[in-house]
Amino acid sequence: MKKIFLLLVFCATMIPARNFEPYRFMDGEELTYKVNYSFFNLGTIVMQVNRVPGDYSPKRYHIHLVIESNPLLFWVDNHSVYDSYIDENLRVLKFVSNENVEGEIYRAEYSFNYEDSVITRRLYDNNNTLKKQDKQKIRPKMIDGISLIFFARANAHKQARDTVFTFIENKSGDVIFNFKNERHITKTEHVPDGLETVYFDGRLNISGIAGVSGPFSAYFSRDASRVPFVSFMKVFIGSVRLELIKWKGWQPE
Repeated sequence: MKKIFLLLVFCATMIPARNFEPYRFMDGEELTYKVNYSFFNLGTIVMQVNRVPGDYSPKRYHIHLVIESNPLLFWVDNHSVYDSYIDENLRVLKFVSNENVEGEIYRAEYSFNYEDSVITRRLYDNNNTLKKQDKQKIRPKMIDGISLIFFARANAHKQARDTVFTFIENKSGDVIFNFKNERHITKTEHVPDGLETVYFDGRLNISGIAGVSGPFSAYFSRDASRVPFVSFMKVFIGSVRLELIKWKGWQPE
């Protein structure tokens, strides 16, 4: 009888508390975050996800992200818009952003050609005139700065260390993820009863979007949507906290 009891205890420890469903893109999803530095509200980030119309296989999605600084903070002035086009297998198809190149602001479009393993960057001025074009090789697991979020959403349930590569202004660097599958209950002002989350951390070895670099950590919802709930990262002024404050197309469980 004692042996049977010990066997049951052993088996119970081998069964995870909750199995993860596969990550799913949500057409029409909209997530709004406030960005805090110490006691200051630096601004907001809004991320929208919409399926690209058409009979594509695999399905394609348009990720639109807007960073807006708090107008009351004269020492922070940031209005940035990014667009990433990605398929459901996390392959980047196109990335669009504004870039400062030698003191001039251009609209930069990165197009991915996987057959030739080449990324073509085209720079357009305010008159939509092509001013410059260059190419770089596609490195293994190369993902734009916005799609990194979705790579994390798709892999947050794992217990593994993974490295991918990202790029900005034609420079690239690696991003290290330490996926831990740690279960937490995370409470915020907007979800006071708490949300079941999964925790991971990592390091960005390049100055990325909005100056993000160095160590980061995050709590994502422990469901099929893996919504970024609370995150901590370093920007040019120091460590900031991102907290989900509004959402569409998702409901906290």
